[in-house]
Amino acid sequence: MKNVFFSVLVYLKTRIIYNEQVRLGNRLFNAYMKANYTFFLNRNSAELLRNVNNETRLVISDVIMPLMQIIMDGLVLLMIVILLLKVEPVISLLTFIVLGIVSFLFIRFTNKKNKSYGKEAQQHRRRMNKTVLEGISSIKDVKVMGRENSFLERYKLSAARTAISLRYKQALNQLPKPFMETVAVTGMLLIALMFVASGRNVASLIPVLTLFGAATIRLLPIFKTVVSAYTDIRYNIYAIDPVYDDLRLLERNINKHPGKEEKINIDPYPFFSRIVFKNVSYRYPQGSAEAIDDVNLEIPKGSVMGLVGHSGAGKTTIVDILLGLFEPQQGKVLVDDQDIFSDVRRWQMNVGYIPQLIHLSDDTIRRNIAFGLPDDEIDDVKIKQAMLAAQLESLIQELPEGLDTIVGERGIRLSGGQRQRIGIARALYNNPQVLIMDEATSALDNITEKSVIDAIERLRGDRTIIMIAHRLTTVQNCDIVYLMSQGKILDYGNYDHLLKSSSEFRKMNLME
Repeated sequence: MKNVFFSVLVYLKTRIIYNEQVRLGNRLFNAYMKANYTFFLNRNSAELLRNVNNETRLVISDVIMPLMQIIMDGLVLLMIVILLLKVEPVISLLTFIVLGIVSFLFIRFTNKKNKSYGKEAQQHRRRMNKTVLEGISSIKDVKVMGRENSFLERYKLSAARTAISLRYKQALNQLPKPFMETVAVTGMLLIALMFVASGRNVASLIPVLTLFGAATIRLLPIFKTVVSAYTDIRYNIYAIDPVYDDLRLLERNINKHPGKEEKINIDPYPFFSRIVFKNVSYRYPQGSAEAIDDVNLEIPKGSVMGLVGHSGAGKTTIVDILLGLFEPQQGKVLVDDQDIFSDVRRWQMNVGYIPQLIHLSDDTIRRNIAFGLPDDEIDDVKIKQAMLAAQLESLIQELPEGLDTIVGERGIRLSGGQRQRIGIARALYNNPQVLIMDEATSALDNITEKSVIDAIERLRGDRTIIMIAHRLTTVQNCDIVYLMSQGKILDYGNYDHLLKSSSEFRKMNLME
């Protein structure tokens, strides 16, 4: 019966613990997914990956679980102590005082070093994750530049330091047993000496020693478990900080802005007339100057608008604000006189975005176009419409598996133009009224760029199109082009107008 009860207790404990581990991981990942975009500008993806997959596990398995073990063993220890105090109060009290002092000194002696090694191990785990992620994600550059050994040495150094820390922790976990055995034998001798010194009958010593011996046999594994559990907690205590610091920061922000959480099955933001930037200014959290300063611009519905200027002019900041990723510190972004940040999620449902580098998962073309949706929610009618609009049909027909072709990690099995067309199809999947291209063709050759621009031109009139471009040929056919420099709009008009009116625009044109 005892074994059945113990088995049920262990099952319940492990079930609660590992359910909590799953819940904590889900909670942290949820907080990251719903964090403001600015949060990610100053964080390393390897660190966030470590927090979700590794630190949450350590918090539960190496902090919470040992803590529960200490509580459970502490209850057993308390019952044994009460029994011994009842039988031999004076000797028991003196024995436990000595044991307590010795245990305290042992923990005190190892505690500081244990915490230090735990913190060092956490730092090296972060470096290991960062090195692996950087090395694999940039494998082409690594191979071409012959940097394999550089990444290997960085990883080996951090792995070796982590091993030293773990070795120290494991050694500490093994020390309590011989340490406590020595203390126990010494304690039994002290009890015998106390009996003799007190003048008590030696015959009465045998049952007392038997009782203390039986208690010692039961107490030794408990002491070892408690000290080892405490060692685990002190070693892994630093795993708590990154997890709960991020949770406190991000969940506080979610609670302040509950309306910004994702809504299901809501209608897109209505757009009938124009988009207006009215005296918009924005400075990045660590920025020393305004990224854009007092910007005013207007985009009529159905028009094609271009943004040009040198790097750092503020073009991408304008696009990120229009995407709802940054809320301006001054001014407003109005769609038909309504501030888009009053319901930014609805506005984002009406926007398609094509970045310079398309992120493709190692999955099928169908799933990459629908991006993130489970199979039972993918609409094949929308897939077909997006595919036709992006002029992907010829590529799909050439592939034996068609839409079910696996593209490889980051689309490595496709050409640059093919990846870009899949990016266009993804942007069009939800049939948005606004399409934003952030230097979407700058990495393509002239012929491929022209074919992609032709695909975009076919959408003209049906959608409002906004283009960021380095090459002025990309914006030749735009209805209006805004020329930017140092966060301000220098001039605007169509391509021919800017050639006549702006010396800066003419310089850019001559440089091509």
